[in-house]
Amino acid sequence: MKKNLIKIIASILCSAFVLTSVSCSDKQTEQKDSGTQTAVVAGEYLYKGGISEYSIVIRDNASYYETFAATELADNLQKATGNSLPILTESTVKDSSRVISLGHTKLWDEKVGLTLNSEEIINSGYYIKTVGTSVYISCPDGTSGSGVLYGVYDFLIDTIDYEFFAADEIYYNRTQEIPLYNYEGICVNPSFEMRMLPKADLRDDTTSVMRYRLTFPSSAFGLVAWGHGQVSQYILPDSPCTCGLEGCGNGITYQQHHEKDHWFDAYGTKD
Repeated sequence: MKKNLIKIIASILCSAFVLTSVSCSDKQTEQKDSGTQTAVVAGEYLYKGGISEYSIVIRDNASYYETFAATELADNLQKATGNSLPILTESTVKDSSRVISLGHTKLWDEKVGLTLNSEEIINSGYYIKTVGTSVYISCPDGTSGSGVLYGVYDFLIDTIDYEFFAADEIYYNRTQEIPLYNYEGICVNPSFEMRMLPKADLRDDTTSVMRYRLTFPSSAFGLVAWGHGQVSQYILPDSPCTCGLEGCGNGITYQQHHEKDHWFDAYGTKD
């Protein structure tokens, strides 16, 4: 399949599920469909000649999303460059001068020193910042943690032009040289906080679900706590709400039940 056709398909999927907007009052703001590519750090490289001095760092008690994100980052960089990055837990890091830190690690507190607010960075949103020669990706405590994974996918788009289309259709740019990008403190929020498709054969493929940035079907934070797919009911706001959260039922519509939530606040209610 030619890449330009693949790009068209990707654009449709992005528009439907992961249109990205950025906010946060005291931080850099941007708006992009996918990825957050920015200026590079002069003379610094994530990979040079196919070799990297970097490692991936996660918390000692990393969440499922963070662990999966680290694996996805290492595997895809290995495919693109021929060399992977080691995945270390924070207690085993000896040299923190060149790392990609995922989640709320101790290094995050030491180098970024920012407490992320879940009212500014919604579930599935993330914050990315380059400090010195290291990159930090995290999301607010108390969210599902999926923001870290989605931040990694945007980082892969920036670095190797990564695109996921299906389990056997993944694009990446083979390269021996990747510059270090200078993320100056960017908050990224998806248009829809939690996304899912009511199609069992896709839902049962948990790896693809994660790569499509949909709700992880085995996550209590996803289907149990939220109980609905925001995309489908946002498109039909006058349909009866079936989310199962407090106040649901007795004929209340989706828009009536969720008019104060992020997706209607940010993008307007439907008449």
